Amino acid sequence: MVATLEQRRFTSKIEADFGALFSAEGISADIRRARCFTGLVLTTKCGASFLELPNFVVDGSGDLGLDGIYYNKATRVLYFVQTKLRTNAKGFSEGEAHKFTQGVRKLLASDLKGANKKIIGLNSEIQLALDDINTRVQLLVACSSDADLSASVEEILKEYCEEINDFDEVFSYKYLGLKDVYSPARLFNRDASVTATIVFDEVCRIKKPQECLLGIVSGEQISAMVEAHGDRLFDQNVRLTLQSSEINEGILETSKSNPTSFFYFNNGITAICSSIKAPPNVAERKSFEASDLSIVNGAQTAGMLARAKFEKTDLSDLKVTFRLISLSDAPAGFDESVTRANNSQNSLSSLDFVSLDPRQELIRNELVSRGYNYNVKRGGVRNQGLETIEVKDAAVALACKRSVSLTAQAKRYVSGLWQDTASSAYQEIFPENITGEEVLSAWQLYSACQQEISKSGTTRGSTTSTVLTHGEKFIAHIAFRMASKVGEEKKAAWLAKNAVKATVKAYERRKLSNPAYDFRNVKLLEDMAAEILAP
Repeated sequence: MVATLEQRRFTSKIEADFGALFSAEGISADIRRARCFTGLVLTTKCGASFLELPNFVVDGSGDLGLDGIYYNKATRVLYFVQTKLRTNAKGFSEGEAHKFTQGVRKLLASDLKGANKKIIGLNSEIQLALDDINTRVQLLVACSSDADLSASVEEILKEYCEEINDFDEVFSYKYLGLKDVYSPARLFNRDASVTATIVFDEVCRIKKPQECLLGIVSGEQISAMVEAHGDRLFDQNVRLTLQSSEINEGILETSKSNPTSFFYFNNGITAICSSIKAPPNVAERKSFEASDLSIVNGAQTAGMLARAKFEKTDLSDLKVTFRLISLSDAPAGFDESVTRANNSQNSLSSLDFVSLDPRQELIRNELVSRGYNYNVKRGGVRNQGLETIEVKDAAVALACKRSVSLTAQAKRYVSGLWQDTASSAYQEIFPENITGEEVLSAWQLYSACQQEISKSGTTRGSTTSTVLTHGEKFIAHIAFRMASKVGEEKKAAWLAKNAVKATVKAYERRKLSNPAYDFRNVKLLEDMAAEILAP
């Protein structure tokens, strides 16, 4: 069947825009065009940087059925992409869907057998993304034909996502037909900077020494900007700071559960631009056009609002403080100074509030008397001659000791253990009658488990090593349960070694393949614990 006019124009445009990125790879024209299609999807739908696209287009021998992989650090969405460049009306087949999901399944298990160099190079970032409780995963399928996704193929993708999802909707899928990718291709301009119209609800304008607008904008507007411009919206130096799960979790939760209070709880967004253009109509003086727009502070806020929108959260009542600084009359280097100053100010961590709990001071005093530093406060004074126990490590150790539920929480969202000292989790971990002796013994056994996991990981296969990596908290839980069963006289090293062996055996017996998610599943962990500890 001959390609339609739209298909011909589409293919010609993406080859003109993206072809140079793949010209040096020694591939056929058809393969180059297919990779151009993947590049278009990655940059316009996933937010990838244009010049970095060759790193994320993994199509070729050893691609495991995937064409592209990209983790958007701003929105916390990990994309697994499959594209089909068609010159006919054919859609996405069942065989292609099965191959796609099998490849994703292998990556979840960190099974890199047969994978190409690009996928191997991306694996560490993939695994870090999967370990982040804020990360959502989207299976993104794009096809340059008018064919809809068939019911049978949709069922394959749906069943796979449901298989992975337990109580948390982590995985989703999306299908893009020619109509969905044609307009992005037509409008794409690799050299275009970000120009956006900012509509303020309320605004204050400062004209000297540098023009600046300070006001309130809608969450809907911010999320739309991130979706439209992706990585280009963020200053290069800021992209490297988008890593705090604790902060992102708080932003996302507030946007969903308390949008009207978001303005009061959030620090807002600061952006710079080359110029600000005011509208000629006085009645529209709350609308301004910003050229060469770049967010230099508040990237996590912008990213999480886009993520909330991705999850279909209503942002209509959510407001954000927005500061827009023009560089039109600024001295040389002013933009770098603004970026540096806005990202170097001290921020409070939830651990800083833990230090205010009186029982932590009692623990610290007791541990010092036993010959250990107990580090509760950032910048606290330490005795250099003593071994140090970090409060966050103590919290994880005690969580693993207390229950399967807290063990799973330590795997899913570790800072949630201490984020609120009034929470049931914190109170269970650090009850009123907690002693320094209990903290010390828990920390010692947890540390022994960490050492045994590290030692075992170097002598076992890659699959088992992945189980050990993701099952470390559960292994510690089993060691604590064994200690209570066989008696405290058993040495920590013995308990750790047996906990490792028992956990690996129980997991492998179930023939599971997704340890990154399996070790967050409370029901599964309860079943495994019951089996391991059975008389």
